[in-house]
Amino acid sequence: MIQFLNDARLIDILDRTQAQRRANPVDRELLFSSYTTAELHKREVFKVLFSLRRRGFVSIERTDTAEVLDITLLAAALPEGFFKSDHFDEERLNAANLKRIISRISTLNFDTLLERLYMDRGVRVWAA
Repeated sequence: MIQFLNDARLIDILDRTQAQRRANPVDRELLFSSYTTAELHKREVFKVLFSLRRRGFVSIERTDTAEVLDITLLAAALPEGFFKSDHFDEERLNAANLKRIISRISTLNFDTLLERLYMDRGVRVWAA
């Protein structure tokens, strides 16, 4: 998800391939690169998440699937005005577009999310 929120090109690929679901080779390569980058940075993301938990900004629950966590933002604990800041305008726009393209994204399980973002567009992933 971080890769998609950070790169509007990935959102554009999803948008352009909604109907046919199959991305062209260049787009598939960009999607694959985003997936491998996410895999490489997974450990750092976990460190940040657990740091946010220690500070009381998120709650984290483990799931039955290894490396999959249920994370809840504790909005009341965030500094005042955090959501009004323009620091994350681009990411907010990407999130809104992602929600528009992938219906019911917040209810998808991890495997279905990978299917909708990558596998449906011809990218092979190796997540367990």
